[in-house]
Amino acid sequence: DRMHRKLTQNPAYARRIGKIRSRTVEPVLGTLVNFLNMRRINSRGMAQANKHVMMAALTYNLKKYLAFERRSAKRPA
Repeated sequence: DRMHRKLTQNPAYARRIGKIRSRTVEPVLGTLVNFLNMRRINSRGMAQANKHVMMAALTYNLKKYLAFERRSAKRPA
């Protein structure tokens, strides 16, 4: 309730927070949905769905880590 009041009373703050969220969260969700087939979770129960999402997040982070490692591991010939 406090956060809702804060966002409705201060539109500039709400806009700033929205931009930050768009920069940090939306690309991750877009990647999970479009490239890692997270359009639908075919599992039963919250525990299984949670495990599915955690594995997708782990995959996303590992792919980013491997790309980072490949770029920085180049040695001059």
